[in-house]
Amino acid sequence: MDRPVSETSERPESSRHQLVRAVETIDLSTALRIKGVLNWIRNIGFVLGSFLLLLSIADRRLILVVGVVFVAHVMLARGSRTAAAILVLLALFMALYFEQDYREAFARVRDRPSVETGGPLDATVDSGIRSLIGLNRKLAWFCLGLGAAYLGAFVLTACYGRRSLTPRSNLDWRRRLALRLAFLRARMTPKAVCYGALTLLCVLVVLAPALAMLPALLLHVPRTELTGPVLDRAFSAYDWWRVMVTFALVIASLYFWTRAKRHAALALNRAKAIDVREPILLLRSFGDDTTPLERTSDQRSWMRSVVSPAIWTLEETIEQILGDHGPVIAIGRPGESVPPTGAAREYLDGDRWQKRVEELIGEARLVAVILGETEGLRFEYEALLRLGVLQRMILVVPPRQPEELSLRWRRLCEVFAVGHSIPTVDLSRALAAHVSPEGVMTLVTCYRRNDEDCYRLALNYSLAATMSSSLRPTSP
Repeated sequence: MDRPVSETSERPESSRHQLVRAVETIDLSTALRIKGVLNWIRNIGFVLGSFLLLLSIADRRLILVVGVVFVAHVMLARGSRTAAAILVLLALFMALYFEQDYREAFARVRDRPSVETGGPLDATVDSGIRSLIGLNRKLAWFCLGLGAAYLGAFVLTACYGRRSLTPRSNLDWRRRLALRLAFLRARMTPKAVCYGALTLLCVLVVLAPALAMLPALLLHVPRTELTGPVLDRAFSAYDWWRVMVTFALVIASLYFWTRAKRHAALALNRAKAIDVREPILLLRSFGDDTTPLERTSDQRSWMRSVVSPAIWTLEETIEQILGDHGPVIAIGRPGESVPPTGAAREYLDGDRWQKRVEELIGEARLVAVILGETEGLRFEYEALLRLGVLQRMILVVPPRQPEELSLRWRRLCEVFAVGHSIPTVDLSRALAAHVSPEGVMTLVTCYRRNDEDCYRLALNYSLAATMSSSLRPTSP
């Protein structure tokens, strides 16, 4: 079959049937460890932000600072040096804030008359006031230490940027925002909206007491005949049976959210109509459609594992990383009533899928392949080799047992002629791979391979290497 020709998919004839002749590895363990430290700083920052939220009850000027703190910690966990610099400045600002409060309060206490002639109660009150004033000085020193820690985080983000690669999107922020809004509108199907509303309802019921108490504290709502019973009920909401109801609602929200995401999945033609860039094709065995990953924000969440193991999947991570460079598309499993979350799917009957896969490979700007061993995937391996697109391929190694991965790797090697490299490949640490123009496959490895951060690092690295070696940027 003649391969469709496009501006970015043309390859010289000599590149066809190119075999993978060698395998090398590159390890991202150091980058992941740095990312883990940044994640810890983010989690601690959320605790500090909550503390500032309590302080803002007395001084509403801190509400804006609280918002900046939360956003900056989220960006810091993604390796943003700008966020680290902002946090350093915020820590210095808070140190000055507490130091100024200390000086002003100490000046007022110093000018007060002596309590030596008063009773023991007056002396006790005066001592307590001085202790509270001294707490401001301790908080000022704590903020200075926090600023030093954020300065260390700034150094970590610089090291993280050198050890990890992040490809640049070919869209500016306006076009990227417009695309995301267009996809959001398209995903709001009636069933997706219904399940999303049920999820929101469960969350609101769980958070109702906090939502009643927090505005009352922040806005200093006076206790009246109307607000008094509401506040009393909010403060007494967490008895044992309400805790059980809350637990059930959390489980229900996880289930409803998973269903909402699946019903929001798009068809292939719809996704290509919204995003007119060259698509990114995902090839995989159907059994890998719902391979679960642990999200960094809820690692070892046993409730997630019991209720819905596929609440976050490997395919969703692939779609998020590669989706900035084109619509991610795939062939769907025949007969499934609700598609899994991730790539936009096209459903075909009979044997037409083989010809359609070859057409999509020719149209695709990039091809992502989840390592597998089925006969259908073997045909897709052969099509990639026959059409000469190995330099546009990113191989993703799913989180499976080493024995199963060895079988999948052997099937790949039978097609790509790298059988001699099987004994030297450590598949237990492999996450992704890409092929250079010289026929060298680079395996990206890490000391961990069971959560989202691992695959984000590996996919970004392979994507950046693939784009720099074999792809020319396209205009939106």
